[in-house]
Amino acid sequence: MSLKDALVAGLDAVPECQTICYVDMSSGLVLASQGRSRRPQEFYDKIASLAAGFLQSATMVEMAKSMAIATEPDTSPCICLFGGDQTHVFVKAKSFPEHAICYMCSPTVNPDALSAAVMENREIVANAM
Repeated sequence: MSLKDALVAGLDAVPECQTICYVDMSSGLVLASQGRSRRPQEFYDKIASLAAGFLQSATMVEMAKSMAIATEPDTSPCICLFGGDQTHVFVKAKSFPEHAICYMCSPTVNPDALSAAVMENREIVANAM
């Protein structure tokens, strides 16, 4: 399965997902994305910056781990931001620690279903790489 196919699968499997981005945090670039609608480049630039800020910050990672946000002991945390108009999920790619997968979903998404689907799609992306 290609990375594009893995992102399409995530768009379909992750509840109420609108956009998925695969980000290289070291360069700040979105390497691939899939969405239900077109987004301006500034949107992707901001997502890449947020992913790097959240997932490469030692303070954020330690805080997330101490709050038991991490779903598996050997992985980085899955950081979820629940907002008024969108829910954002940031998780490091399993195969490449400098890469992240970012999910943008509706604000009404069920957190438990969202977390489970994100972790499952993370495995699919890892296998695609």
